[in-house]
Amino acid sequence: MQSEKIDKIYQLETNIKSDKFDVEDMSYYQLCISISSEHFRFCAINALDNQCLLLQDYRFFSRFNTDELLNTLNRIFDNDMFLKANFWKSINIIQKGQPFTFVPNSLFEESAPDRYLKLIAPTSEKDTLITVKQENMNAVNISYIDKKIQKWFKQTYPTRELNFVHQTTAFLEGIHKQFPRLSGANVHLFIENNYFILAILREGELEFCNVFSYRDANDFIYYVLFVFDEFRLSKDGTSLLVYGNINPVSAVYQKLQTYFGAIELVTDSPNWITFEYLFNEISNYHYFDLYGLYLNSESL
Repeated sequence: MQSEKIDKIYQLETNIKSDKFDVEDMSYYQLCISISSEHFRFCAINALDNQCLLLQDYRFFSRFNTDELLNTLNRIFDNDMFLKANFWKSINIIQKGQPFTFVPNSLFEESAPDRYLKLIAPTSEKDTLITVKQENMNAVNISYIDKKIQKWFKQTYPTRELNFVHQTTAFLEGIHKQFPRLSGANVHLFIENNYFILAILREGELEFCNVFSYRDANDFIYYVLFVFDEFRLSKDGTSLLVYGNINPVSAVYQKLQTYFGAIELVTDSPNWITFEYLFNEISNYHYFDLYGLYLNSESL
């Protein structure tokens, strides 16, 4: 159900909790968290039957820096009777907006992972390097996590296993799970308010993945058309799958429909999780990356 609870600095926009959620069983629940300067989202999934039991989505009324974000998380966590519990099975976390790069397994050297990311974003004292092997993509995802955020979560969950991954990791794992047998070239877009992830998979293999910032629908479509031209993809025949913070009547989606003939908004719920009827009230493709975090769990 949609929540009417409003705070001066944030709003709880979505709040769904199954009657099956049981505090006594929380040691079986996987907690998946997504944070950015504009929102905080999390879901809880029972690892015994892969059922999503809890989803909350907080929207911030302004863009926060790290300290403001952590202050807000303190307020949210202090007012939530489940979040601060230290008996979740394990916890996966995305910090959005962080620089990243993919390195093919054949080229990756574990002794010096930082040298790959230095070409894109120099190492900063405020960041910690994280590496995630993505066997389905035959690559390693290298990115940063803010040290303050990493420390805050470690202090909040001192006895739990914490897995930090980049948003592209969760998104790509979700694509592979949802569409394991796609043929030919397929373009996948995960759209946020001011940036989007664009990934090209050909015969299931990752060919390209990048993040583009945009200001408006015209800016957005310029980058998508640029990638299609660079990779010589057919605008009419190439499958274009869309996820994220988007809806069919938005200016961005209308632009896509103008230029592309094989566009599809992925409205089917993720096939690796089950959902009760309560989740029929929301668009699950908005949370495709959050649900993809569950695939990083050792339980699967």
